[in-house]
Amino acid sequence: MVCIKNNDFVKALMNTCCHILHNSGYNIYVKRLYLKVGDKVRHLKYFSWGVGEVIEERHSDLPGGFCFVRIAFQDGKERSFINDINNELCCYFTGIRLIDNYNIWET
Repeated sequence: MVCIKNNDFVKALMNTCCHILHNSGYNIYVKRLYLKVGDKVRHLKYFSWGVGEVIEERHSDLPGGFCFVRIAFQDGKERSFINDINNELCCYFTGIRLIDNYNIWET
């Protein structure tokens, strides 16, 4: 998540990669994550998968490492996707969308 030279103050910067900030000689790699554990999702193209729930989130501590999420869908299968919104192969760009928790039947 964070690559630093000497100081530990930068470790507070998390959950936002792939942007490299140059500040006083430090290279900071910041991740921008789309999904988190517990989010409900659906796929725009594969309706037969049903609704899915994010059950696992993994990200590398190495600069340039991948961020993954594992999603359990209603069809009984678990599928893994890249979770870094800065990556062109991010699950958002492949069709995964968050489902709002808003219920139209509640007033």
